[in-house]
Amino acid sequence: MKCIVPPREDSGKVTVTFKSSGHGFNSKSYYYESNLTPSIISFTPNNGVAGDKISVQLGNTLSPNTTDYTISFGNGGKCDVVDLNNSTNSLECVLQSHPAGAYNMSLDVFPYGRSNSSAFTYNLDINPSPVGESGFGGGHLLTLNGQGFSDETIVTICESPCKLVSVHQESILKCLTPMYAEHETRKGDVQCNIKIQQNAITKEFASAYSYKESLTSEILDVSSRRLGTGGGKRLTVTGTNFRNTVPGQICYQH
Repeated sequence: MKCIVPPREDSGKVTVTFKSSGHGFNSKSYYYESNLTPSIISFTPNNGVAGDKISVQLGNTLSPNTTDYTISFGNGGKCDVVDLNNSTNSLECVLQSHPAGAYNMSLDVFPYGRSNSSAFTYNLDINPSPVGESGFGGGHLLTLNGQGFSDETIVTICESPCKLVSVHQESILKCLTPMYAEHETRKGDVQCNIKIQQNAITKEFASAYSYKESLTSEILDVSSRRLGTGGGKRLTVTGTNFRNTVPGQICYQH
């Protein structure tokens, strides 16, 4: 059986008891020692994105081996230790990919356990600045490149949500742009802000998306309004500003 012991504020001896199905076993003594407790004094910078190097000042160096040191964040983020300086009680690590937000960073030194935790912020980085355009009906596949995305990322265009399609390795997000809310009455082109939110971090890009009248299709008539459930009937759709279509393209019901 293996278990993880809870933290304790001061040094001292505690009693570890074992029970199974209500039956007790022999108790053992366990010692907490402050001089064997890893500690983080400071680190710089206190924010970053994947690939950034972080310098960490330690209260003590409990092992000469970099492989014994693990720096992690509360929900799975990691900073890979690449250098350890025993004479200055410091180390350097490289941030791995992780959704943007504020997290508690802690150090684990094998076999001594965990350190205190300190606040660290994974930044939301968008590069290059997003741009896009479509007709007022939306439906354009917008691709955002950067760092810090997740399935919880919210993208809005003119305050309407862009429907999430996929997120790849926290660095590429794709979503389908929404229909412009006032499409039935609006005349002329519209410039919209693109807003990206991840946890409590927000990035906004002014006039980054364009709804254009010249790109807007309009359906005026459909040759038949009734058909059997088996489909297979040819329909003629009359309208304006249609783009070239591929023969055999499927009509979709929304």
